[in-house]
Amino acid sequence: MRNKWRIIAFIIICVWLCLPGTVFAEDIPVTMDVNGQEVEMDTLGFIENGRTMMPIRFLTQALGVADIEWDPDQNIALVHLAEDMLLTLVAGDNRALINEEEFLFSREIPVIDGRMFVPISEMKALLDFSIAYHARDVHISIEKEGFLLNPSMYAEPKDREEWLWLARIVEVEARGLPMENKIAVANVVLNRVRDMRFPSTVFDVIFDVDVHQQFPPAHKVGFSEILPSDDSYRGAKAALYGVNNIDNCLFFNNRPFAGLSDRLYKVMNGEYFYY
Repeated sequence: MRNKWRIIAFIIICVWLCLPGTVFAEDIPVTMDVNGQEVEMDTLGFIENGRTMMPIRFLTQALGVADIEWDPDQNIALVHLAEDMLLTLVAGDNRALINEEEFLFSREIPVIDGRMFVPISEMKALLDFSIAYHARDVHISIEKEGFLLNPSMYAEPKDREEWLWLARIVEVEARGLPMENKIAVANVVLNRVRDMRFPSTVFDVIFDVDVHQQFPPAHKVGFSEILPSDDSYRGAKAALYGVNNIDNCLFFNNRPFAGLSDRLYKVMNGEYFYY
């Protein structure tokens, strides 16, 4: 009987690990820095099946490779890694060429919205760099000895204090809910920051006590000392970096708001989001 329950427990654990909600950081954009300086990119990386995929153009340019050609008709990228080293990438194929020699990636090279992505771990040897992965922030740090990032690629870092407050309100308002709800709650805050009818900072929106009050948990004892979970940090990050799944919604609740039915945008896992 004891062995039977061990088998059942093992099966439950395996099923839990395979649930979509537990796939680590799949929905959160990946940012990167080079020798401590965050890189400005108009397309961020992503994680798929455990691989961190970064846009080839921004990855190579950030590391000093300025010469990259893209043939949209044939979906081929030519990357001049060095004076005597040409990397040829074909969209949808895991086979590449380094000069005339075949180089195999672990997966097919995707093109998304006109950007080609490569597994960053498999570019290390080609571009001579090392990487560190920051799990909570879903961020890659690249180290390349003696290299300085071109100032034209400097990104303005996100305000860490703003990020923390946003993660705190996500923690209390979307605890136990899927990542999509965490991202949605964070976007309600940011939508208010951008709307002239509300305060203009994350902190002031959260603690707003006038007729627009949305966040009662922020006024409870202990809120300011909350240490958000990693998932709350990630949900806040996704919103800060432009992932928006609720359009311009300004309100949400765990039951329908009386009188706002004509402004309902979406019901998400039991939460009602309104314009």
